[in-house]
Amino acid sequence: MLDLVAREAKNRGCCKLTLEVLEKNLPAQIAYRKCGFRPYALDEEYGQAEFWQRYL
Repeated sequence: MLDLVAREAKNRGCCKLTLEVLEKNLPAQIAYRKCGFRPYALDEEYGQAEFWQRYL
């Protein structure tokens, strides 16, 4: 299914897919890695990016 989503996104001119996964959800991380997803860093010197939130 993620391959289908990736193809459709590319057809629509998108440059990447993003998702979030809990750090302790190792089975999901393994599955996402198999589909080509990786943690990302905007600048390796500063480490990986994090998702933050603020409840309203």
